[in-house]
Amino acid sequence: MRVTLAINCSTEIKAIDSRPPLYRCRTLALDEYGSSNERIYLDKLLDMFRRSFDWIELERMSYDRLEESDPVPQEEKRRGRLGGGSVKVEKKTVKWPFGRVLLFSRLGFDRPCLICAAYLIRRYGLTVDQAIGVIMSARPGTSLNPHHITALQEWAAMYSLGDLYCDVCVKELTTGVASIAHPVLQYDNDCHVIQISDEFPAFQEEVSMVPALAKLGDPAMYLQQIFIDTSSKKAFFDLTLGGVGIDDTMVEALCSALDISGVMPIIRRLALPNNAIGSAGATTLASALVSAGSAEDGGELLFLDLSHNK
Repeated sequence: MRVTLAINCSTEIKAIDSRPPLYRCRTLALDEYGSSNERIYLDKLLDMFRRSFDWIELERMSYDRLEESDPVPQEEKRRGRLGGGSVKVEKKTVKWPFGRVLLFSRLGFDRPCLICAAYLIRRYGLTVDQAIGVIMSARPGTSLNPHHITALQEWAAMYSLGDLYCDVCVKELTTGVASIAHPVLQYDNDCHVIQISDEFPAFQEEVSMVPALAKLGDPAMYLQQIFIDTSSKKAFFDLTLGGVGIDDTMVEALCSALDISGVMPIIRRLALPNNAIGSAGATTLASALVSAGSAEDGGELLFLDLSHNK
């Protein structure tokens, strides 16, 4: 399974010893039935959401950065019923792009699902219902109590980007032409939403001319177009590039490509975690975002993630 992080979400199961860099174990002492003081319990859950998010994000590091913090031992002591001994640990044994995280508790139907939902909300900007829906599709027996839902709602108020609606659909709803407006991600052929914008192929062309950016792969894999309304020609983009070795020079090239193509002013979510971005790159990015926000139409950025960089 190549699990590199196990998070024990219970108070009933004994903590497991870590063996870095092979795997790490963390414990979140979550009570199954909550506390008599609701506010204290909610604050405790929010704190656990923050800690677990950082733990999970660290597992998305590239192998090279992981090796810097936890060098691979030349040999590892093993003890068993047959006595002590040592075994060599080869570098290739623990080399994989990103780690996998195991969340567990006594039954696994509520507390691990809660931590997973909190991660999805912050990492991908989902709403509470969207996050729970994703988990329910993989874990049908998921059961969160009212305290859990309340904590997720407070968490989502800080990190959820919410649903996006087509401008035309919203206008029809407010004028009484339509009785309901469906989120863009659920649109059908009758909606006023199309998938391609002028900015996206322009960005693809700019990236193809910069070798360092071309190595990042197909822009369609990391630059997600949310929607474009055919009447206003307005699009939104989410850009996510984590753990791919982006440094200050690449940030400058990326900002240039985003600016020239016209994508920068309409980015809704920009996430570049677990890279090699330093203060110079952060300054370049901040300057580009400020310029985009100062444009005539104003910037659309709602979320910026530069966690776990230099």
